[in-house]
Amino acid sequence: YIGRAGRLGDPGSSKFFVSFEDSLLRLFANPGTLATLKRFRPPEGEPVSAKILNKSIEAAQKRLESRKHAMRKRTLEYDNVMNKQRQEIYSLRNALLREGELIAMLKSLISSLVERELSIYCPKQESYSAWNTDGLYNWAFATFPVQKESLGDLSSYTKFDELQAHLAGVVMEAFENHLGSLKGQIESFKEAFGGEKAKDLVPVEVLNRGLRPLLLRHLDQMWQEHLMSIEHLQTEVNLQSMGQKDPLQEFKHEAFSLFQNFCNDLKGVFCGAFFKFQLQVNPVFQGAHFQKRERLKGISEQEAERKTEGEPSKIKLSIFDAEERTDLLTR
Repeated sequence: YIGRAGRLGDPGSSKFFVSFEDSLLRLFANPGTLATLKRFRPPEGEPVSAKILNKSIEAAQKRLESRKHAMRKRTLEYDNVMNKQRQEIYSLRNALLREGELIAMLKSLISSLVERELSIYCPKQESYSAWNTDGLYNWAFATFPVQKESLGDLSSYTKFDELQAHLAGVVMEAFENHLGSLKGQIESFKEAFGGEKAKDLVPVEVLNRGLRPLLLRHLDQMWQEHLMSIEHLQTEVNLQSMGQKDPLQEFKHEAFSLFQNFCNDLKGVFCGAFFKFQLQVNPVFQGAHFQKRERLKGISEQEAERKTEGEPSKIKLSIFDAEERTDLLTR
């Protein structure tokens, strides 16, 4: 019924026809008004025109528009729940892309992970006799490359702060040991292969270049799995209305719980990825470098022979060829 004739701004008028059996009138119009009009309507095939009918159609259209607006608003509220989670993940991803020091970020994640697991196995508000120190011990031993002697007997600690300080210190010691091992590998590489560009390599920058794509790949993969879980939740949450519950509120609670589990799992995956991270020389480059050394060794011997014969040396030796490689490390 609402519309216009021609293009916007052109003069004219429109006339619309609607049936009493149309869903607009059948579902949204006033039943009493329709019953009156049907009783006094003209013969079949002739149109019914009355002010009361026009008002009834306009009211039905307003009810229909209000219903669709409520549906769009409801959909937007569902989207807002995911939008908040999306902002958190995108901010983390941007930090991984732009952060100059990933080691500090990993330290913070590990500290947060230890604190969370400690609060699960050994709640601070409960007595130490109710703590699950065996479960905490097994988790720490399975998650981090720590020695049994370093962990010690966790059941001997009766104060939460002392237990937290001990566990955090053991984990951070393992972190520093693995970090020192990686830096030592880089220094050994610099000494073995030489070259001006190899000497200029900074261990922290090399680690950032290796860790960044690794962490981003884990983040993207887990975020895709989380989105699939949210999609399934949104499909199934409407069944909560059968239990006299608001589907939107149930969706908010369940989505928040899933996002918390996702963040906790992500911290564990990041920590595991760091402790499993190893550096190795690209085999292709290593073989090429060995062949160069053998070739240069032969050239040096020829040059020595020329010098002994009194011939001037015209060969300029260099460790690398004209093109030097800087991407010499692969995970």
